[in-house]
Amino acid sequence: MNKVEYSMPIDVNSEKCGYCGGCVVVCHDDAIELAEVNLIISNACTMCNACVVFCPVGALKSVDHERPV
Repeated sequence: MNKVEYSMPIDVNSEKCGYCGGCVVVCHDDAIELAEVNLIISNACTMCNACVVFCPVGALKSVDHERPV
């Protein structure tokens, strides 16, 4: 059986992120979860970049990954 791995299309800079939760609110795909001091971005992300544009501290960055890897 083949294993399929996915690369996340959004990189999170944990040093910049203030964990305000704004990205969770603006995500149209419900693909971001805030768990304590971690952002979890699921495979549901469609790379619309709403979170990247919204982030007031620039902690999120769109990454050009091919999916699946």
